[in-house]
Amino acid sequence: MNDVRKEIYIVGAGGFGKEVADTIVAMNREEERFLIAGYIDDDPALMGKTINGVTIVGNTEHLIRIGRRALENARPLPSAILSVSEPAIKRRLAERLEGSVIPENIIHPSAVLSPYAVLGKGIVIQASVYVAPNAEIGDHVHVNVLSSVGHDVRLGAFASVMVLSALSGYATLGRCGYIATGVTVLPGVHIGENTHVGAGTVVTKDIPADVVAYGAPCRVIREKNH
Repeated sequence: MNDVRKEIYIVGAGGFGKEVADTIVAMNREEERFLIAGYIDDDPALMGKTINGVTIVGNTEHLIRIGRRALENARPLPSAILSVSEPAIKRRLAERLEGSVIPENIIHPSAVLSPYAVLGKGIVIQASVYVAPNAEIGDHVHVNVLSSVGHDVRLGAFASVMVLSALSGYATLGRCGYIATGVTVLPGVHIGENTHVGAGTVVTKDIPADVVAYGAPCRVIREKNH
């Protein structure tokens, strides 16, 4: 019998890459959807190493070549998922791989997603996440374990929401925004693009773009280095 699973490359072999691989395994328990073809990582010291049964098979240029050969031979592009939590790195990887891969959505079977939520491409939603009605999750967004995305929340492209965080109704997190572990965002609060909110923060009012902010209540600490 032919293997009907779709081959997928995990781009990034760090700790978050391990979590993404585990999520794919959990998805396959429900329905055999993906065959992990290997990790992709640009650290030459990692080439050929195996992590929990998955081998690091090449760097991003290797994956681009696979995509180029697929196009030349009129075959489907390879599937991939970005497994890097830092938004700026995610954005650069996505731009580099644009047109060479098909971004897949990796969603843990224990996650609860409203049918009225709007999902982008290349997203990762981890175990026990709740996504409420009319929430919008942009391309390449990561929502980590035990987090919640309230109704009408907007998560911009490449944003990351870490473990045990909660965004209340109508809150927004701008493009390339980052919310660390255990953050609470109150209803209607806007967090700007490229802003990093530190762990354990309670965000009670709008936070501008391009800053690092934390505290309870949250306050701007400094401008963010790019």
